[in-house]
Amino acid sequence: MTPAQLRNGSVWMLRETLTAMGVKREALPTGSGSDADWVLLNAIPAAVVDFNAGRQTLVLTLPFEALNWTSTDINTDRRTTPVPTSSSGMLVNYDLYGWAGDQSRSLNASTEFRAFRENSVISNTMLSRYQDHSNPSGSAMAPSSFRNVRLDTTYSRSWQDDLLTLRIGDTLTGALPWSRATRIGGIQLARNFGLQPYASTAPLPALMGTSAMPSDVALYINGLQQYQGKVPAGPFSLNAIPGMTGSGNAQVVLTDALGRATTLQFSFYQANQLLKKGLSDWSAELGWVRKDYGNSSFNYGSDPMTSGTWRYGVTDGLTLQSHAEVTPKLVNAGGGASWLVGDLGVISAAAAGSRLEGQSGSLARLDYNWSNQRFNVNVSGTRASEQYRDAASLYEDTRLASSGNAFVGYSHPSWGSLNLGMVYLRNHGDTEAQRYATGSWSRSMGSRAYVSVNLNHNLDDSKKSNVQLLFNWYLDGRLNLGSTLSHQDGKTQLAATAHQRAPSEGGWGWRTGAQAGNGGSGFAQVDYVGRSFEANAAVSRTSGNTSGALGASGALVLMDGHTFASRRIFDGFAVVSTNGVPGVPVKRENIVVGETNDKGVMLVPQLGAYRDNKISIDAMSLPARMRVPDVNRMVAPTDRSGVLVKFDLSIARSATVVLHGSDRRPLPIGSIVIATNAQSKSTDNADRQNSVVGYDGATFFDALQERNRLTAYLPNGSSCTANLDWPGAKPTEVPTIGPLVCRP
Repeated sequence: MTPAQLRNGSVWMLRETLTAMGVKREALPTGSGSDADWVLLNAIPAAVVDFNAGRQTLVLTLPFEALNWTSTDINTDRRTTPVPTSSSGMLVNYDLYGWAGDQSRSLNASTEFRAFRENSVISNTMLSRYQDHSNPSGSAMAPSSFRNVRLDTTYSRSWQDDLLTLRIGDTLTGALPWSRATRIGGIQLARNFGLQPYASTAPLPALMGTSAMPSDVALYINGLQQYQGKVPAGPFSLNAIPGMTGSGNAQVVLTDALGRATTLQFSFYQANQLLKKGLSDWSAELGWVRKDYGNSSFNYGSDPMTSGTWRYGVTDGLTLQSHAEVTPKLVNAGGGASWLVGDLGVISAAAAGSRLEGQSGSLARLDYNWSNQRFNVNVSGTRASEQYRDAASLYEDTRLASSGNAFVGYSHPSWGSLNLGMVYLRNHGDTEAQRYATGSWSRSMGSRAYVSVNLNHNLDDSKKSNVQLLFNWYLDGRLNLGSTLSHQDGKTQLAATAHQRAPSEGGWGWRTGAQAGNGGSGFAQVDYVGRSFEANAAVSRTSGNTSGALGASGALVLMDGHTFASRRIFDGFAVVSTNGVPGVPVKRENIVVGETNDKGVMLVPQLGAYRDNKISIDAMSLPARMRVPDVNRMVAPTDRSGVLVKFDLSIARSATVVLHGSDRRPLPIGSIVIATNAQSKSTDNADRQNSVVGYDGATFFDALQERNRLTAYLPNGSSCTANLDWPGAKPTEVPTIGPLVCRP
């Protein structure tokens, strides 16, 4: 009972009782004398007191500000960061392409080698090319040539909990919109948000409200439901991930136990270029600038360089940026900020300066972008002085003087998408700038057709302008017909294509096309997609010259003592083992991707690193006596690595055993039968099984031993025993054994 007093029509309660009920002590008026421990309820600010003497009930209504309730924080994204795993192994990706014409031939190969273990990967990429030139009579026009170029060699290691990745070897430096990423050979330590892909780095709109009683809550973003759950009584905050960028609207619908619904309206602006408050993103590098990339294997600059890039979310609406590069001759540093101006969009500004051998230069950049569900606007401009230099410019001649662009777009579900823009670019040393006006319109014509018009107009030389009309017609899920009408340099060209893509699960596809105008041309191509590789063959004719081409791509994997052939693997993969059982269907995200081979293993490619990937087997197609502990696994491989997934399948000695008593009659229904290993002297009951006798003395055991002792306990309290030796059976059969005589 909670004590209360009625004094002259007013209700009083003990101060300690009210604070125990959750009322803030500072919200209660102070008393004096003998009433110091009692509080007049009507004296509490904004309190509503409803006392019914006849029913002896008291209802006290207080504002939430007076209640000592903590806010409930709800994350609408229920996905958690998976714990990644990786096995040891090696992988080689390859891409081969051969081409032969009337007077020349070439063969190209691009390869990638990976060796991985736990959180570490060593990778190397190569580019090889052979060329041969000859005239129709067969006499040599130019000597044959062969080139083999190393592209990148890198060791990387990641720490998921710390969001850190270390790279040693060839890599790209960190960069911001107003700086350049530079290829170097050296070492890099960087923050890597890709190690926790389900965590959002952009500020999330906090949708706050208050619930008078426990309620159901539903969140809608632009009319689409994103979350549904429950909230306790009191204030709450929904940390929503909108799954969109730009301006949007959110509705939070609260439904209490009485069915009363309350809708809260919110507007927000989601900008991915901003960081959450207190979140930082950075990278630091030390190395030498890579020169002549793609043409030389080991050509690096003579001077070392250090660089650093840093971003920090000061608030949810303000992110600071900085970047610096230092060499023995050059110092380059700059800073900037991105600022969310309410629902008006994001403004970004940056400035940088450099000093090289006594000459100083500067760079400035300004950006603005805004979007909602229909419109988008993007304006940016960059200007650099002639003396402005960065580390990459020490080894190349092209340097930006000024650039700018302005784009506006509009999208309507019935009218299509319209985009207009202006582009400006000038490099130091160029006598003229490049200025273009662009425009495009596109629209889907139902679910079967798509049309678009694109215009690029050179403001200084109209002859370099072009206009293009494109029409695509989708006859079914794979067959596509298209036509293109274009005009440039006073010439009009008409092209038509037909394309049937190969099924993603494997099969044949083809592509053919022809072009009228400018001499005419045509081509035909056949594609094949298999589980072990992809291949294509093509023939084309242009201006009287005929050429042919062949291509193939795929991957070879060595892991867990097995070798596999696959299509190219760009990220993670898994090797599924079914404990030597062949022919087991394997699924990736509930789609069958193949069966285990005669050794009971299979390669499953194209898994997302550090993401949940569902791998399962189809137990319904397994033999009747196959034991399957589990059929589903969630796996998360590490960066560009493989993970071993084991399904411990085994063939059980399952059988229906018919037991008769010594009188040759079936044992009574309900008798308990215990099967034990007749060859084991252990008493730990590891091989013990219990079963119940059914009709006609039949009982079922799913895992018998080679030799078994069966002990039956009858309803009348007596018992009997029988011996059973496993007779053998096909994996697809569950044999019926007996009748066996169970003797007292």
